[in-house]
Amino acid sequence: MTHTTEAGEIANSLLHEAKKLEQIGEAATHDQALQNRKAAAQYRKIARLHDLSVREIALKRILKNGEIREYWRWIASWRIGKLIITKYLGPSQGKNAISEAEALQKASELKRESLGVEEE
Repeated sequence: MTHTTEAGEIANSLLHEAKKLEQIGEAATHDQALQNRKAAAQYRKIARLHDLSVREIALKRILKNGEIREYWRWIASWRIGKLIITKYLGPSQGKNAISEAEALQKASELKRESLGVEEE
């Protein structure tokens, strides 16, 4: 899977370079190719964490008197295998509202916990 982040692009270029070095077939280039593959794996982990989007959605509630109220909230989603994880991050309007930057930070922390990746 290709992640559309800077770290994902670096990982792809390292893998491409490793494939070229493996085709040469010398021992020194084979060691360099192995190092590139290890570095690419690390960049893929970083890219997976950074490949995150936060969106604002409306939650509509019908009150007893028939009035419809909208509550705006931040959510984030990501995939683990075939499972899609969706997390509520906080309100986007009102007195307890959080900014988009705060929502993105919170989503990043939740995704890190969900994937079981320690902070670097």
